Amino acid sequence: MDKELIWADLQRHIVEVLPFLDGSRIDPSARLADLGANSVDRMEIVTLTAESLNSLTPLHELATADRLADLVELLHRKTSVTLKC
Repeated sequence: MDKELIWADLQRHIVEVLPFLDGSRIDPSARLADLGANSVDRMEIVTLTAESLNSLTPLHELATADRLADLVELLHRKTSVTLKC
């Protein structure tokens, strides 16, 4: 899957969980905590995004991503591997 599509999906879920944010102003170098997400929000955003991508990546692996760009990269790598199988 294309990284831009993963980024758009992640932005959509961030705004869904944190509706006070403007999705177009979310910076890929930010961390979810920087955007005001607490631990429950962060888990929900990551879970929603992984589920929408049909990613079978364990959540503990996704939790290793520090910045949003890192999460997109990890999801891209894991989703690409899943699609090739």
